[in-house]
Amino acid sequence: MTIICPKCNYERKDTDINPEWECPSCGVAYAKVQQKQTSLAKEPSNTKSSRIDKIIKNKLFVVGFICLTVGYFAGREHLKYQVRSSMEGVLSSFSESLSPKKEQSFIEEKISDFKSALKPKFVSPIISNKSYKKYKYDEAITFDVTWDTSELDKPTRAIKGILIFSDLFGESQFRIRTTINNPLSPKTFFTETGIGFDYNQFKDSHNWMLVTDVKDMKVTFDVQNVIYADGTSESFE
Repeated sequence: MTIICPKCNYERKDTDINPEWECPSCGVAYAKVQQKQTSLAKEPSNTKSSRIDKIIKNKLFVVGFICLTVGYFAGREHLKYQVRSSMEGVLSSFSESLSPKKEQSFIEEKISDFKSALKPKFVSPIISNKSYKKYKYDEAITFDVTWDTSELDKPTRAIKGILIFSDLFGESQFRIRTTINNPLSPKTFFTETGIGFDYNQFKDSHNWMLVTDVKDMKVTFDVQNVIYADGTSESFE
């Protein structure tokens, strides 16, 4: 009778000298692999259900926590929209795959979005003059950023954070770290020119930046650290 290894699919030959219970190719014991496969096939349905229930409970906890925090911050006008957007993001993702492998990344991503939404806004970026430049040995995408400091409470010496470029549906497509080294005052505008990055044609995010018009982008600034003109500082990492 022909014996085929259930692990590597090697067909045993008459000339093979390994024991009859061992695969000559990968060395696995036939019976051990077959037993494992049988055990997996007979996994009780209640075990699978309990695993799914645990995932759902974890996700509901995240949604519930956000709802409670929205109530707490209800009086802070500059946070309402951002917190609500984070909630909508959680709810829209709730129907995604319930695979246990995706559970941790789902929770980490939504907690990160939620923490970002609770940060003070400080400055708002306005993007203009986006262009593609090709040099002798490399390529680049550059743009100008005008910082609107309407929501800044006091003068700053420097601000470090992440520019987040999203599509019209609010899905993040590209991120770039940047530092505003120029002092800023409240209720003003400051423009930086020639900000950009080396273009890589094999990256989807870079191609999105290349072909997408500025009017079809939503751009936000996730503040990481702030140094104020009076010498004090804050960290939001």
